[in-house]
Amino acid sequence: MNSIKRGGALIKYLLLISFVAVFVAFLMWKNNLGATGQITPLPGTTADRIVFVTQNAKGETNLALVNSDGTGLSKLTDDTKPKRTPSWSPDGKKIAFNIREGGSFQVAVLDLASGSVRVVTGGDEARDPVWGPDSRHLLFTQGGNLMLFDIQTARKVALQNGLGSISEPTWSR
Repeated sequence: MNSIKRGGALIKYLLLISFVAVFVAFLMWKNNLGATGQITPLPGTTADRIVFVTQNAKGETNLALVNSDGTGLSKLTDDTKPKRTPSWSPDGKKIAFNIREGGSFQVAVLDLASGSVRVVTGGDEARDPVWGPDSRHLLFTQGGNLMLFDIQTARKVALQNGLGSISEPTWSR
């Protein structure tokens, strides 16, 4: 029994030390965009850019971009509307993400060439945008439905409903 208590105490101690180490590392590497310092590319990856959500001291969220080697850090959006869940199009030309519009989250698309942002949904809250392999179609959830959206024609189709809450769709590759 005594060894079980010591083992539990040891696990708690190791977890505390791990948390402190991660927290200290985070504080040491924090920069002005809210991103962490140098990013080391994973061996064998081909992606050269990373998009992420950053939050400033006021709690405002925006999208930022960095090269996979940690250089070229830049903001893609700069406003007070909350944003989350960025998703790259496979062709690397657009980013879909959630943005709060009119009291609920909607799906928006950022064109990287022009910098323009287009909200492509309305009405019920829309979440979890992911690109199709063709960089033309988006899957997302809206009003309990799994939706398919064609970026070129703006046609939106409910693929599935009636299953209850649907979240986090993904495509096969």
